Amino acid sequence: PLPWVDVVHARVDGRLDRQEAALRAQVQAALQARVQVLAALSAEEFHSWREPHPHRAAVLADEAVALAQELDDPVVLASALHARHDARWLPGSARVRREIAEEMLGLAVVGGEREAEGTARLLRATALVELGDPRGRSELAAYCALSAELGRSRDRWGATTRSATAALIAGDVDFSFTTGDNV
Repeated sequence: PLPWVDVVHARVDGRLDRQEAALRAQVQAALQARVQVLAALSAEEFHSWREPHPHRAAVLADEAVALAQELDDPVVLASALHARHDARWLPGSARVRREIAEEMLGLAVVGGEREAEGTARLLRATALVELGDPRGRSELAAYCALSAELGRSRDRWGATTRSATAALIAGDVDFSFTTGDNV
């Protein structure tokens, strides 16, 4: 072959590599967006002021989780799992919700997402308390510490109100009411 043919092939190959990389990035971004929309729609179906549809919410959340598992993004998967958790928040579901919250927690820690970690800790603590598991109190304390550390107003509110809850569970009614009065 002529020397200039190799140069042309190298340029075309480089361009093709960049175009394929751009296509993969576009597909991944579209999947991430679809996961977020499905998760949000699931939440709306479950928490709606109009008639809620828990079954539809669960189907949407499961689809979000299935798509999120195809991506290599622990934060997106944790978000989809949050939708799955909420869609299953029905009487007698604490064990299932605890398992989902534990998976969310692991993903949030791996992804370095402190806010998602806080959400997962609160959901895990709630399920543990519902189950009568004594670890619920320490998980609630971990949530409160993390939320106070994050420092946003909603986190400070969460830390304060959940500290009052923890005090009430521990039998410290006075601290619970004093804390509640300060919210």
